[in-house]
Amino acid sequence: MNLIAPAQPGVYQGIWQMVNGSGVPFGERIWVGIQIPGPPTPTPIPAPPNPNIHFTADRTNINAGDRVFFSWDVNNVKAVYFYEQGARWEENGVTGQGGREVRPQRPTTYELRVVKPDDTVEVRQIYIDVRIAIPATPTWTPVPSVPIIYSFTASSNNVEVGSCVSLRWDVGGSVNSIR
Repeated sequence: MNLIAPAQPGVYQGIWQMVNGSGVPFGERIWVGIQIPGPPTPTPIPAPPNPNIHFTADRTNINAGDRVFFSWDVNNVKAVYFYEQGARWEENGVTGQGGREVRPQRPTTYELRVVKPDDTVEVRQIYIDVRIAIPATPTWTPVPSVPIIYSFTASSNNVEVGSCVSLRWDVGGSVNSIR
């Protein structure tokens, strides 16, 4: 005898009685119970791993022009960008693991922009404080100007012995005395 299980899940029962070739029952009645299980529970699709973002700078306080090394290690994301704040991030794509050396001349914020698998964006920032050296005010000692004779005249071009002559002069520059 071929038995076919019901198509719908559930618990089914039946009572069986054996009969001979003439249709006369014989023996004991037998109770039969079966359970038809439902379809298997689908294996859940594992959630994608959470994005991991690690962004550092080797130092954050420098003198103008000193080197700063940034490094990042980012995984389980769609895209990564590294740039100076205010720059066009779209033009500064980088790989998930990397680094960059910069030499800022002024205080600057650098950003690591991460696009996650669900297209949300996370931006991490590191501010670099740059001490700008103020040049010392030059000190100077005035250089004395050289004496200049603007004019020198005598009242007479011919002088006799024992006579008087008037001399006149005009000088400029650094002159303390005339002898």
